[in-house]
Amino acid sequence: MLRSLVGSEMCIRDRYQRRVRGIEGEAMLRARAATRLPSTLRRLCSTQPHRDFDIVVIGGGVPGSCFTALLAKNPSTSGLKICVVDAGRSPTLQGELSENLDIRVSAIAPSSARILQSAGAWDPIEDLGRLAAYTTMQVWDGAGGGRICFDAEEIGEPELGYVVENGILQGALHDVLRTNSETVELLPNTRCNGVQFPSSAHPGSPAEVTVRSEGGDEVVLRTQLVVAADGWASA
Repeated sequence: MLRSLVGSEMCIRDRYQRRVRGIEGEAMLRARAATRLPSTLRRLCSTQPHRDFDIVVIGGGVPGSCFTALLAKNPSTSGLKICVVDAGRSPTLQGELSENLDIRVSAIAPSSARILQSAGAWDPIEDLGRLAAYTTMQVWDGAGGGRICFDAEEIGEPELGYVVENGILQGALHDVLRTNSETVELLPNTRCNGVQFPSSAHPGSPAEVTVRSEGGDEVVLRTQLVVAADGWASA
């Protein structure tokens, strides 16, 4: 009889433990599902159209467009599908030439000029002569009176760099992007409304970049790499 009672007790305890483990396991599954549910529901239930790219560049100014042009020109990355999103228009070099002089300019060092040349944008600018080389530079402190001077002769170079209008730089770079339209897509007059990165539970999932055009159309760009190259008003 004692053995029977002990056996019954062990049986009851075993059933109880299995039930507890079952309840805990179910609760754990529910908790895991809850962490995935918002993202899953958003993907399944969203009516927004989506498009897939290898890289999405937010900002089509000089940094973003130069980065994209370099990728498009490099044989090892030329096959990547890239989307460039910019809130402004997409200029052309010829279009910028017909405009008044741009008061926004950049000082381009020789090393930066070589990068722009690799991107395919420097030679057209140089051929048109829409730049000005400088050989000396003086920097001074208006409050303290400090001063420092740079001279191209001191470093054995014909010039220290070049002054180029920002619109000319951007127009030449966008021309390069347009010549690579099979792999590069420009989305001008389009703003980035938000970026949703994948959770740590799904590290291989694509990021989702939601953009809205000037006409109000909204689309989700899915990508494995988001490049933030936007300025104060770029995207």
